[in-house]
Amino acid sequence: MQDGDIKFASKASRFNSSHYDFVSDVWHIIFGENFHAGYFKQPGESFSVATNNLTEAMAALGRFSKESKVLDVGCGIGGPAIFLHEKFGCHVHGITISEKGTQIANESARQKGYSSHLKFTVADATDNKLPDESFDIVWGMESFHLMDDKARVFAECYRVLKRGGQLLLCDNMAGNHRLSDAEAVAHYKELRLLERVFGKTRTETLAGYESAARAAGFKDIVSRDINEQTMPPTIKYFRNKVKSQYQELVDLSSKQYINDFLGMCDTWEHFNRLGVMSYGLLRGTKPAA
Repeated sequence: MQDGDIKFASKASRFNSSHYDFVSDVWHIIFGENFHAGYFKQPGESFSVATNNLTEAMAALGRFSKESKVLDVGCGIGGPAIFLHEKFGCHVHGITISEKGTQIANESARQKGYSSHLKFTVADATDNKLPDESFDIVWGMESFHLMDDKARVFAECYRVLKRGGQLLLCDNMAGNHRLSDAEAVAHYKELRLLERVFGKTRTETLAGYESAARAAGFKDIVSRDINEQTMPPTIKYFRNKVKSQYQELVDLSSKQYINDFLGMCDTWEHFNRLGVMSYGLLRGTKPAA
C-alpha cells in the first residue's frame, strides 16, 4: 500500500492530514525540527534546547538500547526520532497522517545517513497495519490529542508492543476545569480558532489518559503534570517568534493563518490560566507475561 492509499478511520484524521500538510513549512520555521512544546528547565533557555529537554525527559522514562525498535506515533518531521537514534543508536519507524511530514523526515534522515535506522510513513495510528508485538517502545509525542478514539489508539499501541514493552507519551491535555455547556458557547469563537491553528483535537485529562492506558492493558503506569514548565513559556516563545518573522510566515502561508496563530497564543494562555488546558507525561508497560 502506498502512502497516498491510506484510508483514515475518522473525519477528524482526514481533516488533520490535509491541515498538517498545509502547516508543515510554517511550523518548521516556528517550531524548528521538533513539532512540540518545550520543557524549560531554566529561565531564558532557547526553544531548541527546551524541545530537546522534553524529548530527554520522556526518554528518561524508558529503557532504550541500540537494539530497541521504536514506533514513533505522530512523528512530525522526524526531529525526536533523529534525536533518539543519535542518543541511543535505536531503530525508529515514525508514522504520521501528513505525507509532507514523512517527506521532510525521510529527507532529513537521508541527509544524515540514518536511513538504515529511521523510516517514516503515512499511517493511521488507530489502525496502523503493523505486525503484532514488533516494537520495544511506542513513542507518542504530542499526537494523541489529535485522535478522536483514545481507546482505539491505546489498544493499537498495546498490540504492536512486545511483552514487557513500554508506551511513552507526552501531550497537550485537558486541565481540571472542564468547560460547561454555557462556557463552551461563550468561548465558541476561541475554540474554533484553536481548531483552525492546530486541527481537530479531543483533549483528555492526565487521569483520563491513565484510565485509557489501564483499559488497554498497560500496567505500572507513571504520570507527571509538567504544565508549568511547558505551556506558559512555550506560548510566550510562539508569540515572540511569530511577531519577529511575521511577513515571512504570511508569505509562506496566509495572513489569516498567521493572525489566527497569534490569536491562538492569547486563547491558549487564557485557557491555561483557567485550568482548561494542561500538559503531562505518561509511561505504561505491557506485562511480560
